[in-house]
Amino acid sequence: MVHGPHLCPVFLSKPVRYYSNTARDRTRIMNENRGRAVVYQWVNLITGELYVGSGINGATRLGSYWTPSMLGRNRRVYNNIRAYAHHNFALAILEDLGPTSQVSNDALL
Repeated sequence: MVHGPHLCPVFLSKPVRYYSNTARDRTRIMNENRGRAVVYQWVNLITGELYVGSGINGATRLGSYWTPSMLGRNRRVYNNIRAYAHHNFALAILEDLGPTSQVSNDALL
């Protein structure tokens, strides 16, 4: 498991919410984004790589980044989370689009 030194994360826009240690903040991430449509950005604090995504239900989408079956997929972000572990990532909610019930899928990435 890789440990720092950590880079200062760079975000595409000013975050609405920010989680500096996703391993420690997992429960808070789920609670604060439950029932919210969000645009989010992961930052690898070792390499500086950025990953942007969106979800109609933030807690469900973001929670998938801890699900073993999702992490097993051959996608760049999942490969990096497996290689570097969650504690080497920061997560920013770039946009909170509102309650899930009030947002259409067209508003997402």
